[in-house]
Amino acid sequence: MNVPNIISSQSEIQTRLNAFGLTKSELQQIAIKAITAKNGATTDHPPHAGGYFAYAEGTRALRETTLCKPGWEKDNTEGIASVINKELNIKIIYQNVDLSCSAIPPKAISGKGNASKRIVDNGTMDCWEDLKNQFLVKEQYEVWYLCVSSNEDEIRCELSRPFSIEQKQFEGFIERVYIFTEDDFELITDEFDFDDNENDFNISITKKI
Repeated sequence: MNVPNIISSQSEIQTRLNAFGLTKSELQQIAIKAITAKNGATTDHPPHAGGYFAYAEGTRALRETTLCKPGWEKDNTEGIASVINKELNIKIIYQNVDLSCSAIPPKAISGKGNASKRIVDNGTMDCWEDLKNQFLVKEQYEVWYLCVSSNEDEIRCELSRPFSIEQKQFEGFIERVYIFTEDDFELITDEFDFDDNENDFNISITKKI
C-alpha cells in the first residue's frame, strides 16, 4: 500500500505551497466559500443540492484564486472542471470529501468515474518509469485535489495528490498537504466574524433549514 508524504507542520506547509504559487490562506478561503454555499441549501432544495453548491462554488473560487496568477488557466479535459499550470505541470480539481486532515485518507463523497481514473493514472506515470511509454497521452499533469469537508460548523481541507482511483474511490495518496485543520479553524474563527457584510473574507457559514 502506498504511504503518503503528509505535510502538516506550519513551518512546512507554506514552503510546499510555494511550488504552486499559492498560500495557505488563499486555499482556506476557497474552502470557506464552498462550505458557505453548501450550507445555503434548504430542505426545499433537491436532495444533494448542498454538495453541488459546494462543488460549484469551490470550483469557481479555485479558478478565481488561481487564474489571476501567472501560468494558470481553466481546463475541462474529460469534462472535469479544473485549473492547470503547464509550466508547473500541475492540475488542481475541487473535491467534496467525507473528512480531510485525518489519519484515515479522505474519500470522495461522490464516486469517481472513469474519466477521473484516466487523468489521475496519466499524472502518476512518472512514478513508474517502465510504464511511461505504455500510455499515449498528449499531456501529463500531476493531478491534485483540493479536498474539502465539513461537520456542522467545522471545516477541514487538504491539497492532496492521489496515487490512483480504483472502484470509484481514491486508492492511496502520494502526498497530502494539510490546509485547514480543526486547530486552524479555531484560530480563524477567533480572528474573524463570519457574518454577511462587505468584507469578502467574512462569509456566513450558518446552515440554513
